[in-house]
Amino acid sequence: MNLVAKETQIVKEVLENDFSKIDAGGADLHKILKSADNNRVLYQFSLNLKDHLTQSSRNHPWIAGLDVVLKNCRREMDLLKKTLIFINDFFARSRKEFMVIKTFRSMPFVTLDVDTLVKGEDFEEVKGILGKYDHEEFGSNPTLQPHMKMKDTLIIDLHHELTWKREDFFDNDLTWKDPREVLIEGIPVFVPNLEVEVMLLISHLFRERWQITLLELLYLKSVSPSVNWDLILAQAAKYGWLYLFKRVASLINSINRKLYKDSCDVIPVTNANYRIFMPLSLPYVFTPHLAMETFFAWKKKVTFYEFAYYCYCLLAYNFTRGDKVPIYRHFEYFDNSNL
Repeated sequence: MNLVAKETQIVKEVLENDFSKIDAGGADLHKILKSADNNRVLYQFSLNLKDHLTQSSRNHPWIAGLDVVLKNCRREMDLLKKTLIFINDFFARSRKEFMVIKTFRSMPFVTLDVDTLVKGEDFEEVKGILGKYDHEEFGSNPTLQPHMKMKDTLIIDLHHELTWKREDFFDNDLTWKDPREVLIEGIPVFVPNLEVEVMLLISHLFRERWQITLLELLYLKSVSPSVNWDLILAQAAKYGWLYLFKRVASLINSINRKLYKDSCDVIPVTNANYRIFMPLSLPYVFTPHLAMETFFAWKKKVTFYEFAYYCYCLLAYNFTRGDKVPIYRHFEYFDNSNL
């Protein structure tokens, strides 16, 4: 029995520039691209695959379809770059501090918005100035978390705190401690320190996302040696999500072992091995058992809305055989006529 689903394995290998399964033939490009899209690695995957196919055969039938994918991905990446330029210019003029969150990963990826964090004391002023620009508004709570789309930008999702429905996951004074300057699409921006970024990622897995994608797994693998895990464990214990952190960490470690045959854990925690039903397919949507654990282990009361939303995510994913991954809209950059 295969331990890993075929499409997941191929996407993983192409990202590592291993094209043996592609060259062997028999792969369904449409299914593979869907898997790459669901895992948020479509752009890098398509770059790698097209480069290989172009070098091996200029007349490969997949190249035309990949050109369509890359053309549309690059359009979105160009919007990301324009958005970051706009944000940089805006905050330079307003002389306010900001950080970009949840947007810097170990590879470029297509996103529909840019999460932007400002300090609490600056939030109303920044929101007011941004509101004077010609823009569209999205989101259900424009007062506390406005979503604004300017001309030729992605949606700017403005935050003034890193909480989930006003629930804290770590000390507020950690948020702005030791920000890192990085390049996203060649644009220099500040992002939070590694520990804050990782705590955001993991806490959102069990409070909002209900799934783990290859993009997130690869990011955690890339930063793990540099992360102060003792600090994260202490914060998780302080704010009541240590058990959930260990369960999610155990799941991530199990996925890593199955997919990469790696004996080293991504997250160094002492916990039982999480059982994954075979074959492993990514994105990995939380099983009902794990979801119930997150509901009952969390110290705060879980709302009916949160429970209903998880059920919707699970059903949407399973009834479409993985075609409709919850949370993210799909970027339909390809259709069967191009492949």
